[in-house]
Amino acid sequence: MNDDVLIVGGGFGGLLVGAILANHGIKVKLFEKKPIVGGRANSIEYKKGYIVDYGIHAIRFSKKGVIPKTFKKLLKQKLKIVDYGEGKLFMNNSWHDLPLSISAIQGTKLLSDEEKEQLTKILAGALTTKIDDDILNLSIKDWIKDKNLSDNTINLVKIITNLLCVSYNEIDKLSTGEFLDGIKKAISAGKGSSYPIGGWKFIIDELVKFINKNGEIKLKSKVDSIIIENNKVKGIVAEDKEIKSDTVVLALSINQVLSLIDRSLLSDDFMNKAKNVVSTCGISIDFGLQKKVSDIDGLICTDNPFTMSCFTSNLDPSIAPDGEQLYTILQPTSHKTINKKEKTSKMIEDIYAMLEKMFPGFNEQIKWKRPIVMPLVDGSTVYTSCHRNKRPSVKSSIDGLYFSGDSYNGVGIGGDIAHASAKLCAETILKDKNIT
Repeated sequence: MNDDVLIVGGGFGGLLVGAILANHGIKVKLFEKKPIVGGRANSIEYKKGYIVDYGIHAIRFSKKGVIPKTFKKLLKQKLKIVDYGEGKLFMNNSWHDLPLSISAIQGTKLLSDEEKEQLTKILAGALTTKIDDDILNLSIKDWIKDKNLSDNTINLVKIITNLLCVSYNEIDKLSTGEFLDGIKKAISAGKGSSYPIGGWKFIIDELVKFINKNGEIKLKSKVDSIIIENNKVKGIVAEDKEIKSDTVVLALSINQVLSLIDRSLLSDDFMNKAKNVVSTCGISIDFGLQKKVSDIDGLICTDNPFTMSCFTSNLDPSIAPDGEQLYTILQPTSHKTINKKEKTSKMIEDIYAMLEKMFPGFNEQIKWKRPIVMPLVDGSTVYTSCHRNKRPSVKSSIDGLYFSGDSYNGVGIGGDIAHASAKLCAETILKDKNIT
């Protein structure tokens, strides 16, 4: 039996698992059906001088986020990152500081003194709340219903929730536990988000280097099936060839997993939890601007509709040509809406009109734009029905089979689920193989 660990899928979940294992002396073979790796985390030179991500990609919680900590602890490398500046909120046709910290809440003109006290208690309470099944199963709507919050405070809770959970006013579905845990981590970190110098392409390239030191990446290599005998993994079939191994990682979405493995071989627990997982979706638009239209270097939100955006080149000028600017905006929405072309087309046109109100003269400075309808932004929301304990485990009931990606039980919100699941998957494999 080949001792190599075979990884199917070259998105971020597969690359991070592969890099960690390779750095611990395990030979890795990664199979990616596309000609490039990175998946939804990849960034490309979309236009000359513009390094563009697929949507908005931030490193949550700065140096205390999953990616910087994993690079430092498991890969022995310090990432170069830059912290976002103060967040801004465009509401009722005027600009405000985004009240994400205690000091920002106290200084905002959006709230009365009583409302400031209400929102401060919510954020401060996150530090002492125990994250257990009871709080994970409680919706935010049910959590706040007895707190006697004003409509104004509730609206700001919705905005903060939308930003943290990549959502669109779904407090009736979202998990209070996941929301409070995100706030707790942000307060502990002292920072909300950061961005990698050189863009996410730098991180992807570094992970590829780690893998190539003790393994290989096979591009344009489609895996047809997983070989399983007597509830043990035996390898994969790729391009009509059997490749033997007693350890296989499927860094794939649940639907992709089900296309490779007979459902009858998977446990009832996996199948039941797989049904719970609901992805996030939305409209993303990238803009190349021929002149600088704003100095804002923090995350920008609007409330109606909710959007989140960033002038990424204000954080890292190297990702746009000199004197020009890169801006990305995301509007989360529902699966019902994302599949209707007339609705998504109107959403895009409405965003253009809104940007002109936010930044007068914006549309005159557009050099190019890239609107993307995204049926999949993140692999899982953090609803009460699919929080961390209700998503499938990274370790299968089939001996030697593991999973990685943003549909599994890594602890986090949004893209952090993929990062945390990959780290958990790699650590589980190392433990099972008695490697420290």
